[in-house]
Amino acid sequence: MIWEVAIHFDTLNATKQFKCKSQDKTQDILGGKLHLLQSCKKVGIIPGGEAVPYEILSMTVANSYVRGMHDTRPWGTWEVIDAGVGFCVKHICVVPGGVLSLQSHEFRSEHWVIIRGVASVTLDKETSKKIAGEHVYIPKQMKHQIRNVGNGVLEFIEVQQGDRLDENDITRYEDIYGRV
Repeated sequence: MIWEVAIHFDTLNATKQFKCKSQDKTQDILGGKLHLLQSCKKVGIIPGGEAVPYEILSMTVANSYVRGMHDTRPWGTWEVIDAGVGFCVKHICVVPGGVLSLQSHEFRSEHWVIIRGVASVTLDKETSKKIAGEHVYIPKQMKHQIRNVGNGVLEFIEVQQGDRLDENDITRYEDIYGRV
């Protein structure tokens, strides 16, 4: 039998959805409260432990990020340094010559603050150079791209804001690594 799984981590103030095969109705995983629900509908657990249909949860604010998440990409790395209802803060490092895809996001805006290195930033069709201490605001649905044009690592802080924060909220238009 396949049970629907919703985990609420009280210490992380985050909800995650998983599917698993199990005969047990409750388990402890990573110190979180795990609720297994025999249901066709997705169910989320909001702070306080209340189960609500995922459709209702999605209409409020959904954030798939938690502090400590990280990934390595062809252009460098990212790590979530904070996340909560409606926001995510990432520390992003781009290797020399690295370039993120020309992309847009349907559900979030972004604010970048350059902390080290030299960036070439494209917003729609306008390109400008940015250095440490400068910032860029990217509204929802705006095409944007950042590339490291310096000799060292480019580092910036990205603050995402929106109703749905997820790595899948991306439309790629151009990508030198073949991910379009």
